[in-house]
Amino acid sequence: MSLTAGTVPGQLFSRTDVNERFGLGTADALWDWVKAGATSPVTGRARPLPTGPAVVYRGQARTSYGLTSSLYRLCREARPNGVSERTIAGVEAQLINDMRAEGIGRRMSDGQLLSVLQHHGVPTRLLDFSRTPLEALYFAVENHDTIDGRLFIVHAHGHVNSMTVDLGFAADGSRALPWENLARGDEYASSAWTQTVALVDPNDLDPRMVAQAGVFLVGGLNRRYGGRDMFAGESGRAPTSRVPSELYADVTTLGINFLTRAGTQNLCWPATGWTVRVRAEWKPRLRELLNAEDDSIRRDTMYPPLDEVWRLANYAVVARLGRGD
Repeated sequence: MSLTAGTVPGQLFSRTDVNERFGLGTADALWDWVKAGATSPVTGRARPLPTGPAVVYRGQARTSYGLTSSLYRLCREARPNGVSERTIAGVEAQLINDMRAEGIGRRMSDGQLLSVLQHHGVPTRLLDFSRTPLEALYFAVENHDTIDGRLFIVHAHGHVNSMTVDLGFAADGSRALPWENLARGDEYASSAWTQTVALVDPNDLDPRMVAQAGVFLVGGLNRRYGGRDMFAGESGRAPTSRVPSELYADVTTLGINFLTRAGTQNLCWPATGWTVRVRAEWKPRLRELLNAEDDSIRRDTMYPPLDEVWRLANYAVVARLGRGD
């Protein structure tokens, strides 16, 4: 079986998705599972997936896409032979400098600036997640109705060498990124950084972040270590092939080990993940159910169009004043 940068994420996720084990064979079964917290199986005796503050969720509308940051994808297009930690760090530093030159980010740390840029379409190394599976499900079904989507569940359980990541100002008042200067040489980074998958709560009042229950995962660029192996296959029953180390970051830019069941986690990895295939034909039904929630989940509520409604808001205020209210 041939493994290439374009096929390996879809093949690995197809081999590891938990749909069959958890009884997620219809749109309604998936909906009931997500509404119940995306943990216990609908049918069967599979162990529940973990829950808690270190468990986060992400939806992607195309099942073949890797779990990769927008900055990595941009660099990968420019560097088809591979992307190093030094490349990511250099482009990231240039981005921050360019944004500050445009007057963006005054009185913000570099990490705070990145968190806002990420939620407004600027490529960063931060990976968007949601604290609850409902919001994440929306992103798996929002478009591409002829293509399967995917829901990710990730437990950032940490590693003995993991570093603490805070996007705010350092204790000494420095606004620098916590991972600044951790790139080592042309290819590698500090081992503590490579072994980090940190959950970062931006704690920001940006309405888009709040609407999406948004948090980030961040860490060093995924690479192969002893005890960290990836295997890809066409399905759960197909023969598998070891993923070449140079393609690890195409599957996930962070050190996330994908499993087919809950249970003992391999602590050679700083995070563990599970995936659910969202069939293309389920998407319209799931959008209907999300929209029908009391706290409706749809495009306008997940991407509040504040820049587009100021005329309506002004009209409403003027009309009220004209009535003498």
